[in-house]
Amino acid sequence: MAQAKLLRDKAVAANSRAQAQRISKLLAEGVVSSSDADASKSAADAAEATVAADEAGLKTAQLNLEYCKIYSPMDGRTGAVLVKPGNLVKVADVPIVVIKRLSPIPVDFMVPQEYLPNIKRNMAVRPLRVEATVPNSPGRPEVGTLTFVENTVDPTTGTIHLRALFENSRGVLWPGLYVNTLMTLALQSNATVIPSQAITAGQQGSFVYVVNADGTVAPRPVASSRTVEGQAVIEKGLKPGETVVTDGQVRLVPGARVQIKNNLND
Repeated sequence: MAQAKLLRDKAVAANSRAQAQRISKLLAEGVVSSSDADASKSAADAAEATVAADEAGLKTAQLNLEYCKIYSPMDGRTGAVLVKPGNLVKVADVPIVVIKRLSPIPVDFMVPQEYLPNIKRNMAVRPLRVEATVPNSPGRPEVGTLTFVENTVDPTTGTIHLRALFENSRGVLWPGLYVNTLMTLALQSNATVIPSQAITAGQQGSFVYVVNADGTVAPRPVASSRTVEGQAVIEKGLKPGETVVTDGQVRLVPGARVQIKNNLND
């Protein structure tokens, strides 16, 4: 409607300007009076002013038309539409629809506060790798990077909030989904590891039963720095290649003879 009115008024303005130019020539020849020439010029100017007003009105109409469409500031997936045609909405009212970003997607998790110094130290050197695994999912874990460390420790739980960002190119991660996370702080080369069930707690500290060459066992104190996925990292007490007992330690005494089995069915 606004565009049609603009086109019509442009035609009127062009005709009025041409008419004013013809009357101006007639005035020079003395055929018409000055008042007629002034009136013709005023009509042409008024027609051009109307065109300018129409152009401003058209821009306003186009802007109002753009306001009828809402564009998301990000790519993502929409949820259920919360308002229906005919509902009255206004600024800062109920949301029309909720959009969740899937790629990249953040994963929030907590770690005990004693890991904070190591996290800060290693994060200053390189980006920290974080893996996210969906429980009971056979697929490989999603790999992301630690991007945020909270500035306070939760005094109730003694944990600190962390956030990692994942590309989620396969669409495995989903907003609100619970996942298991594994963050790699550092890589330790040539570490001595044993199954964590081989370590026994005694009155003098942790120890393992080492199998000697003659098939007898001897207790050996050990110091383990950490356990990762069922494997204990031994800082001291064992040498690479030594054999330890992983089952039935409660029935053993120093010097007892054991038989090495290759699997649990032997």
